[in-house]
Amino acid sequence: MGAVQPYGAPPQQQPYGAAYPASIYPASRPTSGLAITSLICGIAGLVLFWAVIPLIASIIAVITGHMALRQTKADPSVGGRGMAFAGLIMGYVMVAVLAVGIVTTVISFLFLGAFTIPFIFSS
Repeated sequence: MGAVQPYGAPPQQQPYGAAYPASIYPASRPTSGLAITSLICGIAGLVLFWAVIPLIASIIAVITGHMALRQTKADPSVGGRGMAFAGLIMGYVMVAVLAVGIVTTVISFLFLGAFTIPFIFSS
């Protein structure tokens, strides 16, 4: 048997540095690559609004955002749901803005351009 301390003996002190237990942090969840792709393409669609790239990037952001949401819903151990939502929102906003811009451009060429171009060349 181990040594038993007598009734009135003071308890033994622990060695220096062992008074506080080590802090335990939960392991972080891995982020979905599709969510990161959706966010990056959504940002690219907003930043590069003057080129052809935003339409392609915004469509990719919407597609990968939906895929990432489905992935995070099916497997709760994968994170990145907020990034997927952000990419989806930016993608849909830019698709709408670009669609309105394309429709406005086509309408202006059809109606305004049809009346002004012949008058410019007739003089």
